[in-house]
Amino acid sequence: MMKVFEMYRGTATPQDVLNDAGRGEPDASTLKGRLFYAHLYLGLYYEVLKKDELARKYIRLAADKSLIGHPGINTYMWDVARVHWERLQAAPKRK
Repeated sequence: MMKVFEMYRGTATPQDVLNDAGRGEPDASTLKGRLFYAHLYLGLYYEVLKKDELARKYIRLAADKSLIGHPGINTYMWDVARVHWERLQAAPKRK
């Protein structure tokens, strides 16, 4: 998660965040949890930057229903992703 803070601070890139999720060769379950948070925070990051296509891409990945109940993902945070995804789907696309 520190890499997310670095990205928000401007000292890391979105690709750095994704790369950091795989650091240390995590098992599949751990990687899935890390990628959930990476996708959620990347989606929020792009949403603030008004990069709608990228925001939709990453929020959709985080809101994937197959992630419900995953041990590394807090249900509340999955609901945050779901609510953002529903809101993005309902919003008109900006040009």
